[in-house]
Amino acid sequence: MELDAYLSRIRPYAKGCPDQVIRNYLIIVLRDICHRANLWRHHDKLFIVEGIKDYTLASPSGSDIATVQNLLREDGTRLESRDLIPPYLSAGTPYYYRHFQTTALHVAPIPDKDVMHDIELTLMPAFDATEVPDDLANLTLEFACWGVLADLQMMPDEPWTNPQLSEVNRQKYERELNKKRIRGLVGVSSGEQSVTRRRFV
Repeated sequence: MELDAYLSRIRPYAKGCPDQVIRNYLIIVLRDICHRANLWRHHDKLFIVEGIKDYTLASPSGSDIATVQNLLREDGTRLESRDLIPPYLSAGTPYYYRHFQTTALHVAPIPDKDVMHDIELTLMPAFDATEVPDDLANLTLEFACWGVLADLQMMPDEPWTNPQLSEVNRQKYERELNKKRIRGLVGVSSGEQSVTRRRFV
């Protein structure tokens, strides 16, 4: 779906705001949603090569990688994600991976043979994206607009500035995003669980 499909839901509440400004904030909000709620999943293959521990990941056109959800061997067993990978002095079967700097992946121990792996990524729109998958659009079309308006309405000294409405939209956005996030984790929504807001600019 074209990103401009969101604009008709935002313009009436941000009258006078240039479309390009709305688009810029929309991308930021959609990246936030994708990163926090893991709504845009992508499955691919990663060929682990003997003697190579560092890999550069690729994503489909118009997208960036938010997170690596899983890295699995051919038998279905998962490698463990670690922020700090234990040091290994000898090569072997990789048991750990570290994802950092969007496209960089490091495995340990250093592989001692060539093996194909399945990799599951969470994607988010690239900053120059003009569209998102229909499934993602259907999940975000309403509440992403609340997030955009929450940001736009806090801009100082603009015709569309409205801090009171901004706070209302912020609360609606966070509430719906938490529902999507929790549903993705446990399959249900719970009023007692919440997710801390993270922004990506």
